Amino acid sequence: MSERLTFDAPLIADVEVLVCGGGPAGIGAALAAARQGARTMIIEQQGCLGGVATSSLIGTWFGSYSRDGRFPVIEGIFKEIVDRLVAEGAAMPPTNDLAGGSAYSGYAPWHRGTVPFEFEAAKRLFDSLVLDAGIALRYFTTALYPKIEDGRIAGMFVASKSGIEYIRAQTVVDATGDADVAYRAECPMLIGLEEEGHRGWMSPGAMSFVLEDVDAQAYGDYCRAGDYRFRELIGRLREQGEWPFTDNIFIAFELPNPKQYYVKVSPTTHEQGFDGTDPDVLTLGMTKGREAVQTMLDVLRKHFPGFANARLTQTAPVIGVRNTRRIVGEYQVSVGDVRDGRHFEDTIALTGYHWDMATPGTEQRLLHKVEIALPYAEIPYRCIVPRGIDNLLAPGRAISAEWDVLGPFRIMPAAFAMGQGAGTAAAMAAHSGAAMREVDVAALRDRLRGQGAIVDGPEA
Repeated sequence: MSERLTFDAPLIADVEVLVCGGGPAGIGAALAAARQGARTMIIEQQGCLGGVATSSLIGTWFGSYSRDGRFPVIEGIFKEIVDRLVAEGAAMPPTNDLAGGSAYSGYAPWHRGTVPFEFEAAKRLFDSLVLDAGIALRYFTTALYPKIEDGRIAGMFVASKSGIEYIRAQTVVDATGDADVAYRAECPMLIGLEEEGHRGWMSPGAMSFVLEDVDAQAYGDYCRAGDYRFRELIGRLREQGEWPFTDNIFIAFELPNPKQYYVKVSPTTHEQGFDGTDPDVLTLGMTKGREAVQTMLDVLRKHFPGFANARLTQTAPVIGVRNTRRIVGEYQVSVGDVRDGRHFEDTIALTGYHWDMATPGTEQRLLHKVEIALPYAEIPYRCIVPRGIDNLLAPGRAISAEWDVLGPFRIMPAAFAMGQGAGTAAAMAAHSGAAMREVDVAALRDRLRGQGAIVDGPEA
């Protein structure tokens, strides 16, 4: 049963590039588009930019250096942000963290070039960058449905405190993370795993929280002794009935203040994973997540070195979602492409991260036995171009790729880089009238190089 609502939505903006979603991909897209001279607007349903970085309290960026730590693979807008935060003492530079694994407590040996940052400084910086670029910024505004005319999006119906409104746009960047715009434009979609028997299954959600008054020395000493993910301790606690979580590992990352850590716990909501497109599942994840945080804090204080006097200061206002919908794009990046170190003629971004996808009921799906030929992977423009709509791009974790490929591709620095490529392409398309699939990729890559972005690996 359904009801029909009919009304006139007021026009509130007329732009060349509309960016839906203010996470890393959306920030990169909006800044790049505006700096190409396009009239740009960004809408975000929360009250800050940053996405999972700020609203889900994922307080570190990694993957911007090659996996061997020899050279940067992501710069451009991402580097500009990092440099600004480092200059005000609100982040640690990646160059502090390159030799022999991470220098910070809680990170894995393969985490190199990590950038722990402070949430509030990042929120303020994102605001100023966007406003200084002349971008129209609208918080507490959610993309609802696109208006489709002749295979193009003519504009977006959005929801805010003012009700249902309309934004006219020449091009649209879907940076929602869940491909909300592309999905509602009826572009072909994939969701979750593609394997028989597990089709549609998604990764667990993650509730992050911040602890203070952690004894960094005691915690770091234990990690550096070898049990950096606490598998041995968790195994013993599980045998004793003292570990009530499905996770077999413990993740707590040191922030710029070494007595402050962000910690992640995966609340159990469904054996098939966490469907971040279902509001009932999201609600359950938030309530069970806060409950799990308190349970974990009790365990940490009792059993984990360094946490005896830990104090909870914040839980994330938005639960972390690793993956949901993915577009079917002009090209789907395969595990084989990443494994073999494939070079693409239309590469717009690189990533230095590795296989890292969590499946329901397990902690990770690392494809340990699948070696990656190069210490980075390339991300082609075609994988952010959805089929079915001429003037839409979808950078970030909704890209067209096999599920396991999201491991190296979904990380935040790569999303900033993909967003920068998407925003530049959207501005080019808005100015030329070309369909997104017809954008001159050689010219796009040249423009990205001119912006300081990295689109060529040293072995290319």
